[in-house]
Amino acid sequence: MWLESPELGNLALDFLHTLRRTRRGMVDLVRTPETLTAWLVTHAGEPATERLQGPVSPSDRRLLLDEAHRLRRDIGTLVTSYAQSGALEPGAAYGVNRVLAACPRAWMLMTEAGRVVLSERELARGCLGPLSGIAEATAQLVSTFEPARIRRCASETCTAWFVDTSKAGRRRWCSMASCGNREKASVHRSRLRSS
Repeated sequence: MWLESPELGNLALDFLHTLRRTRRGMVDLVRTPETLTAWLVTHAGEPATERLQGPVSPSDRRLLLDEAHRLRRDIGTLVTSYAQSGALEPGAAYGVNRVLAACPRAWMLMTEAGRVVLSERELARGCLGPLSGIAEATAQLVSTFEPARIRRCASETCTAWFVDTSKAGRRRWCSMASCGNREKASVHRSRLRSS
């Protein structure tokens, strides 16, 4: 399914991670219409790519970039509130639902009887179509996983979120190969210095 991704396991979390903290400060990987289009083609696959075919005016590409940045902010707020309290922040849920309305399968994220659910609604289309897969991945994320399984990387220098699908539920790093190993090496160096 195209909602899964190779980087962090979920298209929404991958998109959220396009705003990264580096040694030089925050870096936005989708800061221009061209970088957004390239990211969508690479990560979101066919559904987004189909909607980007043909002539698209510069103003429409700029509008799409502005909407993408708004969606990314809403995903960050929604994931944070859900991971901390199991509840949806209403403004962020509204923002994600607005983009969900552009999905080929129109979905709506709701709270019913204290649980987050994803329900189908009337089919709608709009200019937000290329972002609909990201919104759908966000809705699937918060309606499928327990809040405690959605975590921010334990590294102080990383801003990535991930889904802990480990059996024990104790995963701390977005990637053991990068953040986990760096942290373990740092702890090891500290021990060597203090002994």
